[in-house]
Amino acid sequence: MLRRVSAALAGEGDVATIIHPVVTACHEWFGFEHVAVGTIEGDFLVNRDHVGLHDAIPRLPLSSGDSGRVARTGVPAFIHDVSADPDYVPLGDDVPMRSTIVVPLWDRGPVAGVLVIETVERHPRHDDDFFLATTLAEHVGFRPRNLILTRLLYRRLETHNRALEVRVSERTVELEQAQQEVLDRLALAAEYRDDQTGRRTRRVARGSSLLAAAMGLSAVEADLIGRAAPPHDVGKIGISDQILLKPTDLTQDKFGAMRTHATIGTEILGRGHSPLLRMAEEIALTHQEHRDGSVYPRGLASEGIPIASRIVTVIDVFDALLHERPYEKAWRVTDAIRYIHDHSGVQFDPAVVTQFLRLCETRMAELLVDPAPEIVVAPTEIGLDRR
Repeated sequence: MLRRVSAALAGEGDVATIIHPVVTACHEWFGFEHVAVGTIEGDFLVNRDHVGLHDAIPRLPLSSGDSGRVARTGVPAFIHDVSADPDYVPLGDDVPMRSTIVVPLWDRGPVAGVLVIETVERHPRHDDDFFLATTLAEHVGFRPRNLILTRLLYRRLETHNRALEVRVSERTVELEQAQQEVLDRLALAAEYRDDQTGRRTRRVARGSSLLAAAMGLSAVEADLIGRAAPPHDVGKIGISDQILLKPTDLTQDKFGAMRTHATIGTEILGRGHSPLLRMAEEIALTHQEHRDGSVYPRGLASEGIPIASRIVTVIDVFDALLHERPYEKAWRVTDAIRYIHDHSGVQFDPAVVTQFLRLCETRMAELLVDPAPEIVVAPTEIGLDRR
């Protein structure tokens, strides 16, 4: 039997998995009708497992019965006739017991619990059984108690880890919000150079997100593009007012200086690690690229231009045409739409233009967001051939 118990104690598993083979082995070896193991938790003995003719009491106060006394004192007890024992507490009402053995389970010093063996008859080999029960209790030792403590510690660790995960998630959200606020303020700083309302950044963000979704990008990708789009012209901070606000055509030299705003924006936004900052840097650098590869800053063409920039440039140009600038009057909506249509394949990605024109037919109000009073949209004028 001790070999079976040793195998159970050496195995893996929780408290129930370890104790059950021990209780079963005791039941079969001694031939007693009831065997139970209880562990001390606070002021109670808590039943961990039992085998026999009746159910065990789930919780027994340490101040009650022979089991409680053994748990308190650590002194084993062999009661030949429980009917003559004033401390005996029946573990069930269905089958009366006659004799019982209660031995302590030690935990490297303090008592961790008790092993209880009961029978309906007075057992003739009581000295041998008492010795074997004591030996078995010493053999069982503190493994069940340690397993219980380990389980409690594991649950506390799980609770602590969940709390940490929640805190990390909260901090991540806070960090993302802080990054977004910085980008939005950089975008506003650039736009206030030539747009005193500061609304352009919101329009470009909203339109870019809508167009990205229309292109079939996931909701997460569309949201990221919308949040990264506003500071696409942040490099304007590095362009002088004499160039940026000049009401007439720029000279070749000044136009060359104007082109540097893309690389300046990349310097401002560059070397970020978050997806948001990397996306903002990418858009700032490449949103001026044309589909045919004919312009600055790197002469990228076709699919060599990131999809986010191909989307943002359509919304950016469309919005810029609709609003007055120092060097140009505002266009009518239909004229701005036609410009996008006519430059498909040259300046703009045809696939992006196709989805943009569809948006113009179905969600124009959302593209404009906060249209200026002079912008009048005539639905019958919007429908254009998307060839």
